[in-house]
Amino acid sequence: MGYIYDVLLNFNKQPIEYFLWNDNDNIKYVKKIMLYKVDTDVLKDILNYEIEFDSSFTKNIPSYEMNGLGSPKLLLLTDGLIVFGLIIKNNKIESISRMLLDEEYEVLQASNHLEYTEVKYKKLKEKQFDKNNLTRLEKENKIKLEEKINNLYKKNKNNELIYLYYEYTGFENNNIDYIYNYLKNSLKDYNEKHNNLLNILLMTNKD
Repeated sequence: MGYIYDVLLNFNKQPIEYFLWNDNDNIKYVKKIMLYKVDTDVLKDILNYEIEFDSSFTKNIPSYEMNGLGSPKLLLLTDGLIVFGLIIKNNKIESISRMLLDEEYEVLQASNHLEYTEVKYKKLKEKQFDKNNLTRLEKENKIKLEEKINNLYKKNKNNELIYLYYEYTGFENNNIDYIYNYLKNSLKDYNEKHNNLLNILLMTNKD
């Protein structure tokens, strides 16, 4: 175990790569944080399962005062190849963070001098992921497009909906209820065609 100083962490339910961080994210500056080196399987389990740490491990992790988060326990875990920041409450992982590239490099360099720590925990249940495996930007675009389709339907902007349907399918149809439901259902399989529809709406300032 070691300590790392002066890092930025962006905690979320699922880790977000640094190049997808937004300015309005709730990014936390941490002055001092524990670092443990663990087996790669531990990190894989953290990504794929909800887990509960044994109290024999978490009792040694200090709590931190964090605005909006109370006083959770914070730590960094690495296998020497990748680093995760964790917020732990009641022995369970509340949130997880990736790191900025240069800061992660420094942590990995520091971990070269650490011995592996055996971490006791139990897997509770497997996490459910978006079947489309969308990037963060694609998820945001999907939400935006759904909102715009809903607005067009509520405001009876039928010509715009008909045009979107034609752009997406290549077929003509004037049944607005059918078009609306079709476009909404198509979002379950978000793809490049949906990006095109969103770009059309953004360029023409459609609701």
